[in-house]
Amino acid sequence: MEFEKDMYGCPWEVSFSGGTSGYGHRRAIISIEDGGSTATRELPLSVGKALERDRRSGRIPGVVDDRFVERIASLLSGCSLDRVRGLVNRRDYTSLEVRRKLLAAGYPKDVVEATIGRSQELGLVDDARYGRVFARSKVLSGWGQRRIEMELQRRGIDPKTVRGWPDEFVDEAGSELERATDVAGRRSFRGRDPYAQCMRFLLGRGFSYGVSSAATRAVVCEELDC
Repeated sequence: MEFEKDMYGCPWEVSFSGGTSGYGHRRAIISIEDGGSTATRELPLSVGKALERDRRSGRIPGVVDDRFVERIASLLSGCSLDRVRGLVNRRDYTSLEVRRKLLAAGYPKDVVEATIGRSQELGLVDDARYGRVFARSKVLSGWGQRRIEMELQRRGIDPKTVRGWPDEFVDEAGSELERATDVAGRRSFRGRDPYAQCMRFLLGRGFSYGVSSAATRAVVCEELDC
């Protein structure tokens, strides 16, 4: 975050309001009085609160100077990493998900990229780990290969980069056809068109048309004793 040299020596204050970026997050607004005009800079909420605490405690002055600028840079770096730690304490995140979260909170792009790099160094964010854990859990939950791959891509992970995908995962949980048949076999399809019901169910789970069709024939015929 840059501050023009003519702002140095000017008083500043922090206020808090809703964000202007369209994400709906609250923001901290730094207002700098510069010769009768007011310049503003937007900061993430946590950074603004920490900055205000520092001003009240006397850690930084109430005017723009080098200490003020350096402190903002330090807070942006520290608070963004703390934000990542808070996120991954609840569940694992991909680098794309973290990037979106930090940008939505108001962190500058350069800070976001640096934070993601540091998070990867610390093992807080690991796309390879996420991809394998996600794929394995969804295979065991009865998802089809197509749906798993679409969800991985939506989270910023190329399925081709997931080590062992799909062969290793399918071998662990049975073939696509075996899994589709097992998943469909747990449900009852007794409507006017049980074949269509079963097909829609399996396609929605992400199984291919061919696998869904074969599994549907097996399940529906067994259920209807045809």
